[in-house]
Amino acid sequence: MSARRGVALVALFALTTACVKVEQHAGGSTTTAAPGGTPVAGTGAAFALGVEYMELGLGGTYAATGVRWAKTRGEAFAWGQVEPAAPVGGVHAYDWSLTDRLIDEYQQAGITHIQSYLESKSPWGSASAHDVMPKPDLLADYAAFVGALVERYDGDGSSDMPGLVAPVQHWVIGSEWTGFWPSGSAEDYLRLLAAAAGAARAAYPEVQIGSIPFMLVDVFSGNAPSDAEVAARLKDPPPAFRNSTVGMLQILDRPDLFDYVDVHSLGDYTEIAPTFAWLRARMAERGYSKPIWIDDAFPVGFLANLRIVPDGGWPSIHPVTDATHDQVLALLVAVARGEEPAASEAVAWIRALAASEMVKKVATAVGEGAAGIEIGNLEDWMVDTGPVVREVTVNLIGAAGMFGMIDVTHPHGYGIDAVRAPGAARPAYLNLALLTALIGDGHFDSVEAVGGLTGARGYRFSRGGDVTWVLWNEAGLVLPGQPDPSVPFELTLAPGATHVVVTTVATTTLGPSTVEQAASTTGIVHLTLSTVPVIVRESA
Repeated sequence: MSARRGVALVALFALTTACVKVEQHAGGSTTTAAPGGTPVAGTGAAFALGVEYMELGLGGTYAATGVRWAKTRGEAFAWGQVEPAAPVGGVHAYDWSLTDRLIDEYQQAGITHIQSYLESKSPWGSASAHDVMPKPDLLADYAAFVGALVERYDGDGSSDMPGLVAPVQHWVIGSEWTGFWPSGSAEDYLRLLAAAAGAARAAYPEVQIGSIPFMLVDVFSGNAPSDAEVAARLKDPPPAFRNSTVGMLQILDRPDLFDYVDVHSLGDYTEIAPTFAWLRARMAERGYSKPIWIDDAFPVGFLANLRIVPDGGWPSIHPVTDATHDQVLALLVAVARGEEPAASEAVAWIRALAASEMVKKVATAVGEGAAGIEIGNLEDWMVDTGPVVREVTVNLIGAAGMFGMIDVTHPHGYGIDAVRAPGAARPAYLNLALLTALIGDGHFDSVEAVGGLTGARGYRFSRGGDVTWVLWNEAGLVLPGQPDPSVPFELTLAPGATHVVVTTVATTTLGPSTVEQAASTTGIVHLTLSTVPVIVRESA
């Protein structure tokens, strides 16, 4: 969905394992990891690591990290934006100026792979101001728009954007199976999807169509909830911010209309594995298997928002609990108000958390076999018009307004066509560069999950004889002033490896830190894991 998720969420809120064994030692429990753990689905497949959402002026800054994928802002590619007025006499007049600028900037910078929304919102073509389904007699006009849009960016030399570097192959039909599809009608959505997919495939036979993304953070929050908990949370009627489970299953019933399943991951990394398991089971029941793409990802969840009425607002989403909700909200409000020294301390905490959790989320997405992930955000979603407006934003969308990976100023405003000015890098940006170096284009020989009773968690990645681990202590949310709990970890190296290079990911602008450790004569390296991930590379 779009980079203005925070604005649209105002209405929604108003409505409202293992390759380890555990050995006991005199000093406590130690996790011992060895090769040969649990293989993860998707081994050997390509992986797309991208960023969201594309803003003018920021393409070169993010390309500098090595990332080669990006997701567009939905509003820029909406029907009404590209075709501002209804066709006259069957003649369509399209305005490609903004879509061309966005794609050209990012591709020229080196981000050559674009995934884009295909939104149907139009002031003249949608069913109403509160229903983005095209009017019945205008569905053919919407399909014509889709065909023209896909044709302009398919790279076949016919009617292409001047200077197109690479084709735009991936298009997602619809913003999100939540209030962003306001009618909640699966029947309408499937009619839209059939029209859009047909037009897109006619224009570009190699196009890849993504289904409307499912947002299931409230269902799979809680670090692997039980089957009974999941079933209870999926019962209709759904909460105000999510559309029906019945409708979601109706969409999954039509795999002929899409090439991959989209999900939005707005909680922390622990929601990914159970979400994927559930979706894969539903696909298997229907006799097919398709890739799953996380095309909208926060590094960690909203964390907390104002609850005007009991049980109102966003529910407590792991790792936040009802017991910690108010304390977390107070930290976010301190950032909005800018009152020192509380604001600086809270800013440092949220940026460190976002940086650390982004590594866990991306590693988990790769490890659980996702086709790709677009991780945000390129900039904060909080306008700089004063503490009152900023506090309102926090009360509505919590930490989601603060996840920008760099400082950004807005000399031309906040509009979808306004050029941003990039500023200083934050810790999450530094970790993005680490992740692009680690993951590359995917294609790992093997991926194994790491887990254990002591709290160690992560993945072991092997490619062409190189072995890399991403590891952390699974201890939940650590608030300012609390000690970061640690757990001892024994890592058994692959044959021939004699030492490791251990990189602790960035949590400050000083960047990541690296040390080298030699293995014992038995090929074991002793580590101490905190909630901040480490990237461990084995070496001869």
